[in-house]
Amino acid sequence: MPELTVEELMAEWPDEVLPIGQRMRALVREVAPEVTERAYPGWRLIGYRVRQYFCGIYPADGGVRFLFERGRELHDPEGLLDGAGSQTRHVDVRPGPGWEQAVDALRDLVAQAVALQE
Repeated sequence: MPELTVEELMAEWPDEVLPIGQRMRALVREVAPEVTERAYPGWRLIGYRVRQYFCGIYPADGGVRFLFERGRELHDPEGLLDGAGSQTRHVDVRPGPGWEQAVDALRDLVAQAVALQE
């Protein structure tokens, strides 16, 4: 059975969150042009790797969740990250006014997550 492409996976996402996911996807590729992107259909997740898995995006709670695998290690002066686990943290972005700025605010966190791969 062929692997599902990222585009095929995203075609299954709710229409109202698709633009958010597309912008998140573009942001990751802007910050880390060397990134490898893969669809994980079981989780409805798009995962990103540089040397190892460092982040993923997927629809959740009426928006899109941006998950940082080593989120606990990220410097987050804006208080964007949520979660209390031992390792991962996430940011939820929901449709509505200001979602583009909310995605753009993730740029530094993505850069930090990539730097942890070095």
